[in-house]
Amino acid sequence: MTTTAPKLLPEYGSAERPAQLVQTAERAMHASFDQGEAIEWPALVIRACDEMLARGTRSRDPAQLRGRQSRPVKRTPNSSAGNQGINMAAELLGNLVDRCSSCGALSEFCRAAYPGCWDEALHDYASDPYAPGKPDPALFDHSVSLDTACDAGPPWPQGIHEATAAVEDTAHLVGSYSSHGLGLAHVAPGPIVWPPPSAPQSVTVARQTLSDAVAGTTAGQDEHITMLHAYLAARDNPESPDPSIALGDQVSASLSEWGEEVFPAGIRLAMAIYAHALEWVNADPERWNPDSFTYAYAEALLSVHHLRQATDVYDMTNAACRSFVWRWCHDRKLDLDGLRELAASW
Repeated sequence: MTTTAPKLLPEYGSAERPAQLVQTAERAMHASFDQGEAIEWPALVIRACDEMLARGTRSRDPAQLRGRQSRPVKRTPNSSAGNQGINMAAELLGNLVDRCSSCGALSEFCRAAYPGCWDEALHDYASDPYAPGKPDPALFDHSVSLDTACDAGPPWPQGIHEATAAVEDTAHLVGSYSSHGLGLAHVAPGPIVWPPPSAPQSVTVARQTLSDAVAGTTAGQDEHITMLHAYLAARDNPESPDPSIALGDQVSASLSEWGEEVFPAGIRLAMAIYAHALEWVNADPERWNPDSFTYAYAEALLSVHHLRQATDVYDMTNAACRSFVWRWCHDRKLDLDGLRELAASW
């Protein structure tokens, strides 16, 4: 797989990602999922391309296009405006990959990678006199998938958040101190080589850039988190005095600084880990499948796990995932026709 430079996703509403394009891709993605229907990944991508094409050309009958899966669409209308066709494919595939990378899969990877740590966290939870309940017995049975254990939720099984958090902490430290840059390496899906290859220079540089960005903020990570949480608690608690204007200005300035310096650096690190993990688990350099990019998504999330109290690391990981996919399509100059043909070969 071609190494993709860690360039961030173009901003929403920009010339490359106009609001109409983003909204059309989201509608096409949602229309491609038929609840209760089992559909293979290649067929899903092909269907989504047809849905995107139908919406992009204001077709009145997308079902006709959706039925023509035996041959590629001959042309992409309205493709004369620069990279419009490539942007359509990039936006659509980013939506699909992001949708298939579920939070539940992350917990499953964590439990499979560190079963001892998982069970220890559950035992600690069971013996904690201040815990609100006892861990669900199903979580101790590793033969029961977490999807099955969570079928009845929400509320989710007692103890699942504590067990997942404990493993995430461990896996993050393993990834941070490993020359491979991978925290869940030994549960990667598909054919693998052990040990995994050393992390490329892009991962090392991205990790150092993030560390430098955090260290260079006016309010350090602990101070920023404490200040932010105190402000939110005072603002949202009707029994507390409203936060002062001075505190509000201070929080606003800190958020702005973190948003301009730290978060983009975190997304770039997640992108670098995502690219490394995805390249490692793909036996065929041109083949993508949900297991591969879900695993890569999990590794990317763990790479910025220590920022979890300062921001939403899921949002950062989603941005990293979709940024990578966007650039992946652009590197290959894939418009909807090209993406559709490539998916047919998967």
